[in-house]
Order: sequence, then C-alpha cells, then structure tokens
Amino acid sequence: MADAAPWVVLRRDELEEMLERAVRRGRELGPADEWLTADQAAELLGVKRETVVTYARRDGLPCSYAGKVPMFRRDRLHAWLEARSEERGSRSARHGATLRGIRGGKK
Repeated sequence: MADAAPWVVLRRDELEEMLERAVRRGRELGPADEWLTADQAAELLGVKRETVVTYARRDGLPCSYAGKVPMFRRDRLHAWLEARSEERGSRSARHGATLRGIRGGKK
C-alpha cells in the first residue's frame, strides 16, 4: 500500500472552521462569470495585459489574487473606470473613459 494517500486527522471544530472559511471565501468571490483574468480585463478596457497589471499594482485597479494570478470583477472594473472618468472631469466625458497604455505602449 505504498500508493495510499496519508491520513489527515482533524478535530470536528477544525473541520467546521475550515468549511466556514471556504463558504465565506466563496461568497466573497461571487459568481464565477463575474470574474475576469488579466487578459480578459485588458480586452474589456482596450489596453495591454501589462497595463492592467500595472494599474492594479500602482493605481488602485481593484483585483483579487488566486495564488499569484490577478483576477478582476467586471462590476468593479466598470466602477473604477467610472470613478476615474468623474475625477478627470468634463474632458474625459467628452472623449470617453478609457485607459492609456503605460509609457506610451501600443495596443
């Protein structure tokens, strides 16, 4: 039986706590179809993937991480973009709310 997986022993309270954390995390993440990868977020915003990742790191573009992979909620992206549009005033409203690539990169 060398191939058998090792046993893990948990107390009941430990198991219940693990399950509660998993359920809470699932509720925080919401429905799977609301989450986008960095590539999908870049396509939605009309910029390169690197721009999305940079904005997430430096400029407060809201994201969560699945391990080391950034994930973006569609509704939060729209809200962030709308807030940036309002901050920039009437000029952004005239020209549309879009992101410019970092350091003049081409799309």
